[in-house]
Amino acid sequence: GGKEQAPMHRVCHKKIHSVLTEREIAVLYSTPDALRAHPEIARFIDWVQRHPPEWNDRHRSPRRTR
Repeated sequence: GGKEQAPMHRVCHKKIHSVLTEREIAVLYSTPDALRAHPEIARFIDWVQRHPPEWNDRHRSPRRTR
């Protein structure tokens, strides 16, 4: 139901939402273990773990304040 929270790297959050719908997340992948079991998410986790913790997705430019 969206009540459990866990810290997550921004690129990981974006990947989850690019692969799964809100409904799939709520019904089928509502726990961290369930998300890790999804094949595409698992491959992504394996890939992103090779980067240092401070690594950022360089494809997105920072927001500018006015």
